Amino acid sequence: MIEQNEALIKKAQAGDLVAWESLLETVYPPALRQARALLRDADLAEDAVQNALLKMHT
Repeated sequence: MIEQNEALIKKAQAGDLVAWESLLETVYPPALRQARALLRDADLAEDAVQNALLKMHT
């Protein structure tokens, strides 16, 4: 799973929008759950995950 995600990240960073969409569908839900558990604030958790994913994409 991690290797597959790494491949998706590389493709997404190279501009592959299909890979980016697939990555979001795979990574966003568990990342958001983890962030909510750690931050105990849904809005902060969503912001943190979105910022992390944006940094991966740029």
